[in-house]
Amino acid sequence: MTDLIQQMEQFWDGVWSLTDGIALMNDELGTRYDLARWGQWRRGERSVPEPVQRYCRIRVIIQVLKEQLGIHPLSITDEQADAIVAALEPPK
Repeated sequence: MTDLIQQMEQFWDGVWSLTDGIALMNDELGTRYDLARWGQWRRGERSVPEPVQRYCRIRVIIQVLKEQLGIHPLSITDEQADAIVAALEPPK
């Protein structure tokens, strides 16, 4: 899971600071995680909650679609992003 956290940091790099990225995630998820918790996830000291994993997967997938296929992120609906993530998630 630390790979996903690191990928998310790369997604934010150059666009937002890590603190601003976490704040944006908190706003979108209605959570209150801080930089210390993010560091625990990065180091594998705590498990990453499922809603955060899903949020990160969606953002990373959108970035890959943009970089590799030239698909503009805003052209992907939330429903499409959810369907892509669901298809790529491991079975529960």
